[in-house]
Amino acid sequence: MNNHYITIGKLCSPHGLQGWIKIASHTSPLTNIVDYKPWLIKTANGWHPLDVDDIHIDDASHILAHIKNVNDPESAKLYTNKTIGVSRSALPSLTNHEFYWADLIGMTVINESSELLGTVDHLMETGSNDVLVVVGKKRHLIPFIRNRVISHIDAEKKIITVNWDTEF
Repeated sequence: MNNHYITIGKLCSPHGLQGWIKIASHTSPLTNIVDYKPWLIKTANGWHPLDVDDIHIDDASHILAHIKNVNDPESAKLYTNKTIGVSRSALPSLTNHEFYWADLIGMTVINESSELLGTVDHLMETGSNDVLVVVGKKRHLIPFIRNRVISHIDAEKKIITVNWDTEF
């Protein structure tokens, strides 16, 4: 994905008989996805606006959307597994020491001895702290704990320095 768009979720499976579709949100909390507009979907031809005319939240984990002029499950099925994104400009500004997960993905990770661990493949939430999933010669699960494990993030050079042994 290029730097102009940030992934915020995914269209999942159709729900019901009137064209609704389940949403997997990548925002925190999950319901924040409805605050970002306009939604775009990723296709083979790039990013395109998605005209959502209604959203329903059953609880904090079940989000349903209705796409304009999609009124049956077969039509909704055409949107299954499409990525939902927004323009980076639609997101709140961050301070110098804050990062969106999307900005960390693909960064090179080295330890304090300048040994290459790999690149950030993705992040995951564990409840106590987020975890960098770093893929290189081996896979490292590195807790995202600033000033203890995460020593420095150089956004310009796209390098994360960590207090981490290559054998972990």
